[in-house]
Amino acid sequence: MSALQQKIDAPMNVPCASINGSYELALLQLALKFLVYVIHERPALVHAALTEQWQPSAGALALPTWWSDLCVAAAALPVPVHIDMQSYPTTDSVQKVLTELEGSLTKHLWGQVVGSRRMPLIQHRLHRAAPAPDRATLKLVCIERPYLRLLRRRQRDALCLLMLSEHPLAIEQLRRRHPTVLRNCRICRFCKSAAEIQDEAHVLLGCAEQGLTARREAFLNLVVRPVSALQKLHARLAKPAFLDVLLSMDGLALGHFADYVADIFERCETTPDNAGVP
Repeated sequence: MSALQQKIDAPMNVPCASINGSYELALLQLALKFLVYVIHERPALVHAALTEQWQPSAGALALPTWWSDLCVAAAALPVPVHIDMQSYPTTDSVQKVLTELEGSLTKHLWGQVVGSRRMPLIQHRLHRAAPAPDRATLKLVCIERPYLRLLRRRQRDALCLLMLSEHPLAIEQLRRRHPTVLRNCRICRFCKSAAEIQDEAHVLLGCAEQGLTARREAFLNLVVRPVSALQKLHARLAKPAFLDVLLSMDGLALGHFADYVADIFERCETTPDNAGVP
């Protein structure tokens, strides 16, 4: 429990947590599930140890024990979960805490992603699926996405980098410069228009530079224009919303989109940025 407390005190990596869940919460959940087993099955030695641990924690002196550490760890979560230290745990009370623990993780991840300056595509998806944290579920926030099942590593890497804002686009790379380049100065390295910030939507769906336009037209002709529904969505939706549609595809269509994204990222890697150009 001491190790768990140290883990909870450390800052969470939100992108990793939003995909894989929280390691710290998983440890706490494991401890609570073991507690349910002990209460329900009553293995003699372990159950006696639980009773021995609970009594000093619930007494007037409230001495630190495994039980009190568990209660403190739950209360120290980013969205705290209350465990009544004075009441002896029952199967129902621990199951209730497990449910609240899942809600705690969901609200924390939702708030961290939506409040971030990064990951606009994940933000758009969360806003569309759950406009408020009380409408979010852990399954919705942490659901496995089709692009994680693509067979080629290059394809998976490209879409993961896109989703997690770990890409080579100016909107992210120039934010990391010291000193940070102002957002309105992170202009597109390809079209070099002072009115165009090089973000995901611009470089993948809007940039007018000849090479990018040719590659985009090849992708649209291959995947989007042959499907009337996709063609209508392309014409009707804002660029970030249409990117979400493309990311929701599967099979060969998603693979073609991943190849397109990987090609654009490779061009970014070999083209100097325009840092500091107003």
